[in-house]
Parts: sequence; structure tokens; C-alpha cells
Amino acid sequence: MKLQYLILPTIMVIVAACGGKKSSTPVVDTPFTSDTTLSPVDTTAVDADTIPEYYSADLRKFGLHGMVKSVRTRDYGNFVTCLSGPLSFSPDGVLLSKFPDLLDNEISDNLKGFIDETECHEADGTSFQLEFTNWDEENNPISGKYTSDGPDSVWEVTFTITYLQYDRENNWIARHIKGEAVTRDKNSSGEIVSSQSEPFSSTETRSISYYK
Repeated sequence: MKLQYLILPTIMVIVAACGGKKSSTPVVDTPFTSDTTLSPVDTTAVDADTIPEYYSADLRKFGLHGMVKSVRTRDYGNFVTCLSGPLSFSPDGVLLSKFPDLLDNEISDNLKGFIDETECHEADGTSFQLEFTNWDEENNPISGKYTSDGPDSVWEVTFTITYLQYDRENNWIARHIKGEAVTRDKNSSGEIVSSQSEPFSSTETRSISYYK
């Protein structure tokens, strides 16, 4: 099964987005608290009837409402996806971003047109896989599984997502990811020689700009 993305939604989101080379055992972030600095919420009233649900198929894949120009995710260093880095879209909603840092990027959509799995690789053969397994009523992913499989170890996280803040277009701008992380170390032959688990927690925030 092909996996890995951002989200991110995010995985998405990431989602919720990442970039460059990562260690096969990413750093665990601290849980969200009320002191965490977030992007301000625009509370301007918007008539839902004047805003199409999605302007384009590309925006729909990312679950983005409104005429999105760019998306930049912060605190996004735990999950590597094949759509790492800032996202940018044309006024017609066409994805403009290019992602040359990772190889063999593969993305799949579910029957509703939302990204559900991605997979990509680094030059050393490390693979990054992300699968979303459930969505809420707003079509935001709420659970999934992430795997980073490198030469020295496999890092696997089964997680759930809680959404903390939205902007006026109903796009999330803060979310908390938590779950259980399992690290399996390999020997020089690639065989698993040890395994350990620990709680995983990460907070992601993002800023979104619009054409209007």
C-alpha cells in the first residue's frame, strides 16, 4: 500500500506540513498548551453561500476552502511527506509548488478526492509513508499511521489529530497530533534487533494567505 503525506493532510498535512532530510527517529514535540503561540483567528463573518466548497480539484485534495494563495506550516518537523514545504496555488486553484528534495513521490486520493496516502524516498533509500484512516464531518483527517523506514531503524507512529483553531474560511490553522511511537533498531544486515515505544505529541500551526 502506498503511503505518506500531510497533510498533512498533512498531512497533512498536513498536515501540516516538512522539508529536507530528517532523521529516521524524529524529535518528539511538546504537547499543545494554552501558552502555545498561534496564528490569530480572523473572526470576520462570512456568508457560507458566497464561498464555493472547493475552487479546484487541487485545493480539494488538500481540503482547503476559499481562494487559497499559499500555505506555510510551522512546527512541522516530525513527519516528512512528499509534498514537503510551503504550498502555493494559482488564482484558479492549480498547485504551483515543486518538491525536488525527495524522490519517487506517490500520492493517492480517496473516493471523495482527498489525499489519503503518500510515499516518497530520500537518496539513501529511506522511505516516508503516511496514511490517513478517518476523517471528520469537515473532511479533515483525524487518524492515521506514519512510517519512516531507514537503513538503521524504523520509526512508526499511530496517531489521532485534534483541531484547535480555524480561520474565517474554515481552514484549520492549529492542530495537535498525538499517539504511540515505536522505534525498531536494525543491525548491519537490516534485521530488527530491538524495539521500544513511547508517547508521541506534536503541535502544528500554519498561516494561509488568500487571493481575496
